Amino acid sequence: MPDLVFDLRYLKYAMAVARHGSFRRAADALGLSQSTVSRRVHLLERRLGVPIFERNRTGTHLTSAGERFIREAEFGAERLHQAAMELGAVQRGDTGELRIGVTSSMATGFLANVLGLFTARFPSIVLTFEEASSQANAASVLDSRLDVAFILGTPQLPNHQTRRLWDEEVYFVIPATHKFAGRSQITWRDARHETFLVHAGGAGEESEDHLIRRVSALGFRPKIIRQKASREYIFSLVALGCGIAITTSSAEGLLDKGVKLVRAGDGVETVALSAVWLEHSPNPALRKLLNVCDSLVFQR
Repeated sequence: MPDLVFDLRYLKYAMAVARHGSFRRAADALGLSQSTVSRRVHLLERRLGVPIFERNRTGTHLTSAGERFIREAEFGAERLHQAAMELGAVQRGDTGELRIGVTSSMATGFLANVLGLFTARFPSIVLTFEEASSQANAASVLDSRLDVAFILGTPQLPNHQTRRLWDEEVYFVIPATHKFAGRSQITWRDARHETFLVHAGGAGEESEDHLIRRVSALGFRPKIIRQKASREYIFSLVALGCGIAITTSSAEGLLDKGVKLVRAGDGVETVALSAVWLEHSPNPALRKLLNVCDSLVFQR
């Protein structure tokens, strides 16, 4: 087999000659002298060990071997060009993948708006999601298993960047037939004797911590039942009268007809949500996502 490690420009010259049917016309199109094109095509033929062109008085014609070679070379050149274009798109962040950690619902609210706008602008970037607690998501970002995580609070972590993006109100999810269903707000004191249903793991850990902190401050210990079930399933259990739950305003789109959202606390109670990512993340698509976040924060 011949050594095919040759300058790709030589291949370009041969393809130009085949396309124009003449060394002179190919040289004019390339902006080179005819002797330069002829010499480099000859070097390519020597490297391949077979003639690509027949040169005679009637002009320049591909040999049968040359015809096959140019056909395959053009296909390979097109693939190479496509690969280079795709690589450039990845480097610009126009395509690729973003691995995102979440702790709250994406049905409605700020994060839903961010992701909807992002996918509309950058449809070639694949988004994959992992739902876990804020602590677990932050650890996954640090270990490069996630590119960015949207978590509760504004933690300051080593080698991380944290940006507070939005706040969400805290709500109780109660049955539509609950004795407090007619209220616009339920205090923690009023709710201290309720049975709380929380998701076992993931965002449920934050809910449980919040419950214990708020109810314990009143001198009580909340009754908590952990459910190995989705947030939607827990809301269905609330509708059946099995207990109540706490959530944030972003979960409004997940509610069952048999439940109601009522504000929690004595005033407007909110939790902060932030984006966390590695300070020197190598993923260029991340910058695109952060820019979309910033544009929506600016509009608020």
